This record gives sequence, C-alpha cells and structure tokens, in this order.
Amino acid sequence: MAPAVSTNNKHKGEEEKIRNGHADAQPPSRKYIRLQTKLGISFSVLSIVISALLTFALYQMVRRHLREDIRERLRNIAGVAALQIDGDAHSTLTEPAQEGSAPYMQIKKVLQRIQDNSPNIRYIYTWRFNDAGQLVFVVDAETDPNKVSHLGDIYHSDDDPFLPQKLASLKDTLADKQFVADQWGVLLSGYAAFYKADGQREGIVGMDIAAADVIARERQFLRMALIIFGVTIPLALALGWLLGRTLTAPIVKLTLACERIADGDLSYRAPLCCNDEIGALASSFNRMTQSLQDEIVARGREIVNRKRAEKKLADLNQELEVTVDKLSAANLNLSDLTYVAAHDLKTPVRAIGSLASIMSMDYSDKLDEEGKKMLKLLVGRSERMNELLDALIEYSQVGRFNFEKERVDLNELVKKTIEEIAPPQNIEITSENRLPVIRCERQYIMLLFKNLIDNAVKFMDKPKGQIKIACFEKNGFWRFSVADNGPGIEQKYFARIFRPFQTLNRRDEVETAGVGLALIKKIVDMYDGAVWVESQPGIGSTFFFALPQQKMAGKNAEVQTGTLG
Repeated sequence: MAPAVSTNNKHKGEEEKIRNGHADAQPPSRKYIRLQTKLGISFSVLSIVISALLTFALYQMVRRHLREDIRERLRNIAGVAALQIDGDAHSTLTEPAQEGSAPYMQIKKVLQRIQDNSPNIRYIYTWRFNDAGQLVFVVDAETDPNKVSHLGDIYHSDDDPFLPQKLASLKDTLADKQFVADQWGVLLSGYAAFYKADGQREGIVGMDIAAADVIARERQFLRMALIIFGVTIPLALALGWLLGRTLTAPIVKLTLACERIADGDLSYRAPLCCNDEIGALASSFNRMTQSLQDEIVARGREIVNRKRAEKKLADLNQELEVTVDKLSAANLNLSDLTYVAAHDLKTPVRAIGSLASIMSMDYSDKLDEEGKKMLKLLVGRSERMNELLDALIEYSQVGRFNFEKERVDLNELVKKTIEEIAPPQNIEITSENRLPVIRCERQYIMLLFKNLIDNAVKFMDKPKGQIKIACFEKNGFWRFSVADNGPGIEQKYFARIFRPFQTLNRRDEVETAGVGLALIKKIVDMYDGAVWVESQPGIGSTFFFALPQQKMAGKNAEVQTGTLG
C-alpha cells in the first residue's frame, strides 16, 4: 500500500503546485498570474466598482433631495414672511428719506425676526417694481451698514437677467433651481408675493441662502459616503479572494487531470467534484479521454492495416509499371508492324491496280461486258485499298516521330492549310477571331486542322457553305472550334465517328477512309487535350478540341474577325 500512498501524495503535491501557479508542465521561463489571483482581483475590482457606483448614485440622490428640500424650505419661509408683512404700510414707503420711519422699522423687525428663526437664511428683503419695470429694494433686514440695501436701490444680476420677467407675474412663491451670483455672493434664493388689504400685489419678499452653507452640508454627507465606501474595500477584497479560491478549486483538479493525460496516462479520469458546468465539463472531458483512448487503439490497428495495404499497393504499382512498360513496348511494336505491313502492301496493291488498268486498255476488245465490269471493279478496289493503306500509314506515324517544337502562328498555318485543300467557290471559310501563337510540332497541328476543315468541305451539302474557325481561353486551355452548316450528325454517332475506319456515308457516295477524326483524336490525346462534337442533323456540326496552354505556351493575338479563304 505504500506506493499508492506515495502516488496520492505526489498528485496532491502536483495539485498544490497547479493551485499556486508552479505546475511542472509549465515552462520555467514563462511567468503567469494564477487563476485564483486573477479571479480574486476581478471580483474585488468588480465589488469595489459596484460599491463606488452605488455610493456615487446615493450621493447624487441625497444631494438632489437636499437641494429640493432647501428650495421647498425657501418657498415655505418666503410664504410665511409674505403673510406677516403689512402690505398697506409697505406701500407708503416710496422715498429714500422714509428709511428709518415707523412703517419701515416695523417691517424690518418682522424680517429680522424671521431671519433669526431661520439660521440658514443669509439675507431677507422686500422688492417692488418701479415705473421703469426695474426691481428696487424697499426694506432690508441687514444690519451691516456695508451690506445693507437702501430704500430705492435698484437690483442688478448678470447671472439671471430674466429674474424681473419671472417675478413680474409671480402670485405665490418661487425658488431658484440653480445658484445665482450677484454682488452679495453666490446664493440660492426664494421669493413670495405679498398683497395690500384690497388684494392688489404690493411687492415681493426675497430671502437668500449662501451656496457655501448648502455645499457644506453636501460635503458632510460626501465624507460619510466615502467612509462607508472605504469600509467596503477590505470586504470586497476578502470576498474576491474567497470566490476566486472556491471557483478555481475544481478547475485546478481538472488541470491536473489534463496534465496527467498529456503525459500519456489515458487511464486517468478527472474527479467529478461539483454538480455544475465545471462538473459537466469534467464529465465531458472524461468521455473525451475515453473516446481518445478508443480512437488511439483503433488508429493503431488502422495504421497496421494501412501499412499492409500500402505495401500491397506498392507491389501492385510495381507490377502495373512492368505491365505498362510491356504494353507500351507492345503498342510500339504494333505501330511499327502496322506501318511496315501497310507500307509493304502498297507495292503489290499498286501492281495489281496497274495490271488491271493495262488489261482494261489492251484487252477490252476481247472481254465481254461482264469481264469489263469485273476488271473496272478490280481497278476501283485496288485504288480504294491503296487509299486505306495510305490512311493507315498516316495514322500509325502519329507519335512515332518527335518533331522539333517551334513557335507557330496558327493564323498563317490555317491559311496555308486552306490553300492546300482548295475549297470550292460556294464554300466560305472565316475566322471569328485571330488565333494564338503557340509552341508545337507544326506537322501535327497542321494535320489536325487539315482533317477538320477537309471533312467540313467534303461533306458540305448546302449550296452556300459556311465554315467558321474560332478560339478562346477557358480554365487554362486553348479551346478551338470548327463549325459548319453541313448535314449534321445524330447524337448516337458522336462517339463512333472518332474510332478508326468508321464512316457514316456509303463508300460509293463519299470517298473517305474513315481515319480523319480518329487521327485528330490521336493528336489531341498526345497533347493531353480533349476533342468532342456538338451537332444537330440538318443544321450543322461544331467540332471542338482543347489544348492545355501550359504545354502550348505562346501568346494570344487581338480578337479580330476576318476571312481566311
């Protein structure tokens, strides 16, 4: 049992290293912050930010309520003062000389009494409007000779030029929403209208609270809020550390499991320590490990099987290469045999034809009609046989000789080819655009165009024949086309016409060996290209062949329509 205890202690040590941010799997040169520390700092900062936001919001709310309460008090005190002022006596005070008179002093004592009962009231006074619409002081409760406003003094305020307009229609009470600065300082003011016995408004009583008094109360609450905020900081730090440790404990265990599996112990499973997302992650991790273990075993078997298959495939490829070499040699021999046999047969066939021609000329008077007919048939068959042997020789020669590649202007090549074919006057051959200049074996490409154009001319059945040659680039290929308005070909013959010695016309209708299109296909295949036909019976045919540009490197000319023949 001792080794097991040692292993458990080792794993506990590894877990502690991971928890403290010193796992052996971590490169020594890389320094990082522990997840517990990061989470602790994050939660602490979050708690502090939330506490700061709540403290700020509370301060703003209390500050707003405090100012609203002061404004409400100003309106109430101004309203009470307006009720205690004798409007009729106040209306008699019109000249500066009346300052100190009995009505003046009576009203001033009322204002001073209200000021004494309201400690926060800095100034209290009465106004009325003069004939010019200006606010003038009447009675001021101030006792300081340097600050008192005398009867008849005009009030001026640059911060609130619209105050006279607001007070002109005042019937009840009013308090400023913002502090206003004037010659007496920065103040928050409240106003109330007071009336004479007959109900006419006599004047306005005003009172001011200094901004410093309001701000002092606000700062007092701000200090309390900051003290509360300061107390929450240690609590936030402790809460962050506790949450970080609690949340990282299962992650540390999962990390230990990852390290052990990374070291090759696929039999180890992560402990399921909690019933939450991390527990679900551990469960998924265990399933992934089991799948990985099964996959490795399966891959091992697959690798063994694949190596066996690769060895077998290599052996088959080697056998195939040998077979291909043998087949290529056999095809070359067959091509050589075909060429030699066709070439050797031409002499006796030509001799037979010549002998039949001599007999038809020298002994025609000694032969009956049947003999003449048979002799004529023999001459025709020998000529036909000679044509087939020529076509067979030509077909077998393609690919047997390696001609030197050269730059070929296909426009000049096609023009020369047409001149050799010499089409009749009723057939017009045109080019849809200029053809490119390519590198190729001139003999093979000329043979290709010659057979295509010659076929179109030979099988033309319209009184006014049209043959159009075109070329365009597509997907790395030169795509050539030779279109005619001839008899057309049924779709079921599309594949057949490219096989050797296949023709769709009777021998006595059109003299052809049936090798031309097969020859074209052989040349195109030699360049790794493709050849095909599109046709509608009675309308015409278009033969296409595509040659790879990479093998036929050259340049394209400007597109230009013209007549070639």
